[in-house]
Amino acid sequence: MLLGRLRINKQVVFATLGNCLECYDVTLYSFFATLLAPLFFPSDNPGLSLLASFAAFALGMAMRPLGGIVFGHVGDKYGRKYALKTSLFLIVIPTLVISLLPTYQEIGVTAPIVLVSCLLLQGLCVGGEYSGASVFVVEHTKKNRPGFWGAVLISSGFLGSLIGTLMGYFFTKYFDPSWGWRFPFLIGGVVGLVGFHRSYKLQETPDFQKILDEKLTITRPLLTILKKYPLNFVCVICVGGASFIPVYAGTTYLGSILSQDLNLAHSQIMLFYSLAMIIYLVCLPIMGALGDRFGAKRMMVMGAVGMVVCSYPLFCLLESRTVTAVIVTQIVLSFLNTVFSGPSLLFKAGLFPTTGRHSALGVGYNLGGAIFGGTGPLICAALVGWTNDYRLAGLYVALGGVLGLIGVCLARKVDYSFEKQVDHVTTVNRLAA
Repeated sequence: MLLGRLRINKQVVFATLGNCLECYDVTLYSFFATLLAPLFFPSDNPGLSLLASFAAFALGMAMRPLGGIVFGHVGDKYGRKYALKTSLFLIVIPTLVISLLPTYQEIGVTAPIVLVSCLLLQGLCVGGEYSGASVFVVEHTKKNRPGFWGAVLISSGFLGSLIGTLMGYFFTKYFDPSWGWRFPFLIGGVVGLVGFHRSYKLQETPDFQKILDEKLTITRPLLTILKKYPLNFVCVICVGGASFIPVYAGTTYLGSILSQDLNLAHSQIMLFYSLAMIIYLVCLPIMGALGDRFGAKRMMVMGAVGMVVCSYPLFCLLESRTVTAVIVTQIVLSFLNTVFSGPSLLFKAGLFPTTGRHSALGVGYNLGGAIFGGTGPLICAALVGWTNDYRLAGLYVALGGVLGLIGVCLARKVDYSFEKQVDHVTTVNRLAA
């Protein structure tokens, strides 16, 4: 059988549920960006208003590498579970604030300032949470289908996004959209507080517990990684960019086409987002399991090549300006990204030792996501706005596939057995002294 015999780890299940709740919170803005643009960034030109909304989203993404530094250091020095719990709490607070925030019409320029501040804090914490949960899951399942469970973690985020999207559909369709969007944020904040309370049951990963017991933590884990594994660090940046570009191009940017060019209602766009979430939710665990069987690198190369080959023709379809073309583009982009991203946690974890893995993945992956993924909707909208040619956006998405090939093909696995790490830490501490 594809999955073989699985042993269910309660810590992993709890971490995936926590990731589901947090992704529900932090992805709401990307889905409501088009709706919130005129409320918080009003302009006589709807295109400029939308660009401002996307720019705010990109700023939040830009904070993720900093979050990777902060929470990565905490995770590599004091433990994975502490970093995970702290990031969860700090993500919940901005979600509650956004749900209650007055619009520009009510309090003027204060509204967008507070909104952007919330997105910055959320971005900072997400940069630590996702990488922390990734390391937490992979280290807890090292001998029990880590590719599959890593993909389950990723898909749990899309489950949270799907729930948020369906909530958005309900509250924008059956309530006034100018204020109905607040309820999904409020519900996410309340449920997030409950999740934070339950996070006290988390236990440290076996690998890192050995590091703590033997007092083998490194003083400057990120600097050590940059000195000893610079190529692998750059490769993780490329993998991050390749993973994020299709997600936001296939949801946030294509959603703006449905809204502005095809004049679909926001409730209908929510259903469009749901289709992408279902594809990710179903296909990611399958691709992760295939990565366990056939190798993560092989699967990721296939996904990256597919992205390079298919992106430009798909965006050529958008020239027809039909709903069908948008849906076909979304389906293909989402599926190809599951082939690439499904086994990615298993692949990335093997590039760094336990002593610096949290920092390396937190900073590198989020840096790639911020540079290439978070700016994706903004860049695509700007390119098409200047030229009125959707094919340029397709070239940008194809760039994601190129980045994926670079990251996967140039990376080199390391031996992170406990004995090797003892020698590694001893050498690092001796040099530091």
